[in-house]
Amino acid sequence: MNMPPWVQQLIDDGVVAASKVPSRADVDRDYLLQSGMLVRETYQRHNRLRVSDMPALRAWVAQRFPSLELPDDAGIRAHNIARTGQSKAGPRTHATQPVLLRFFAPNHDHPWVVQTRLQGMVGVLSSHLECIPLPARWHLVTVENWESFVRITYTPTQDAVVLVYTSGQIAAETLRCVAALPAPCSALHFGDIDWSGIAIYRRIRTQLPHVRWYAPPDLDQLLAQHGNAGLIAKQRPVTPHPDDSDDLRTTIQLISMYNRGLEQEVVPPPPDPSGRG
Repeated sequence: MNMPPWVQQLIDDGVVAASKVPSRADVDRDYLLQSGMLVRETYQRHNRLRVSDMPALRAWVAQRFPSLELPDDAGIRAHNIARTGQSKAGPRTHATQPVLLRFFAPNHDHPWVVQTRLQGMVGVLSSHLECIPLPARWHLVTVENWESFVRITYTPTQDAVVLVYTSGQIAAETLRCVAALPAPCSALHFGDIDWSGIAIYRRIRTQLPHVRWYAPPDLDQLLAQHGNAGLIAKQRPVTPHPDDSDDLRTTIQLISMYNRGLEQEVVPPPPDPSGRG
């Protein structure tokens, strides 16, 4: 029997919105609540179910939704289909993700500098990212949107600078592999100036606690001239967190004040983080 999406989300994330549990699953939901495997709670004015006993929940799931046996070398999607009937169920659809980079360094003969110069970027599988030939001093910049990613160039640069294209919401496996790299001298996120862009940044920060939010010095003027109220109309507003930087707090304040968002492509890219630009 295929596992329902709401049960899968409980296993993957530990929580699920109460509204995602269909009425036909009331019996299962009530049993899990009564047995103490789940608890009800309210988070940001939304009702949700949270796992309180994961080992017991996993044991119940294994009995309630027995999965099809697959060979060990079957892919993530094959296991998703066997488990839920959907290839895209779960937080990861592939064990390996493509990672697109632009690589700049003082050594113009560095193989990835050459590849960036000749081909515009470097493509690598997340499973091979640990093999990246990083020098002792390097800086990381994550970039949300394609146009901004391909137009940023840091040449010449004092230290190595690696741009990572997140394609909007970065894949969980990509983020895990980037976070596993040797610590950079600095890390910066360059994304859309809107509520969703901030949410993407905060997700990256869960794996890269040292990553900073980039706010251009003329953000006030950019929002006044190019801000778009429609951009944030259907987005969930965010509020400052205690550990937010001054730049992020200022960004939240200005978005709220103008009631507008700003797409990344109109924002000048951050200066060379190595200090050369």
